[in-house]
Amino acid sequence: MFPAYTFFKWELKIILKTGGTIINMLSFYTIFVLLFPIGIGLEKNEISKIAPTILWVGSLLSVLIALDRFFLLDAEDGTLEYLSLSKLPMETIVLIKMISHWLTTGLPLTILSPLFALTLNLSLDSYGWLMLSLFIGTPALSFIGAIGASLTISVRRGSLLLALIVIPLYLPTLIFGIQLIELSIVNENIVPPLLLLSATTLFSLAISPFICAVAIRIHWKYQ
Repeated sequence: MFPAYTFFKWELKIILKTGGTIINMLSFYTIFVLLFPIGIGLEKNEISKIAPTILWVGSLLSVLIALDRFFLLDAEDGTLEYLSLSKLPMETIVLIKMISHWLTTGLPLTILSPLFALTLNLSLDSYGWLMLSLFIGTPALSFIGAIGASLTISVRRGSLLLALIVIPLYLPTLIFGIQLIELSIVNENIVPPLLLLSATTLFSLAISPFICAVAIRIHWKYQ
């Protein structure tokens, strides 16, 4: 328990100390949300209709740009291999890295989402559902993203390949997250998309550490 907690604190400290990725992610999200309506020239009423899509796609792309360094730097400087010699199983190490990634990507986006929703004229009644959908759904973006990052760990400048791997896997989360907000706007039953979104996140949480651990071990075997 204590080694896991110590590694968790160390991982968060490293991420926050080298905060360029977080700043880039939030900057991209801000630019995307603010400029997208201007680019397509919609009126306020029309913008509010597609606000859930804009907010969710912006969140997805923002998390995506923070994935390429998920394991890459630790693999290049030998930190990941050193960690494998510790008492922690590789699956636990991956799980801690996934949680740390979400805490510094998905969680800030969730907290700031009402501010951006205000600029898109989203119905005030849907703000709670917006935050709930992002709170439940964005962990899946980090968990699934970790799979793509582990599969491309040996590929130099593999950002494009990483995007090609994870974007199709992100579609269920994206669809259910948007649908949850849209149904809340029209006061319809939000339980089905809420359950499906939760199931997607829990399923990705259950399988991602094991897939990532296998991919990393294969990378060490054939590098």
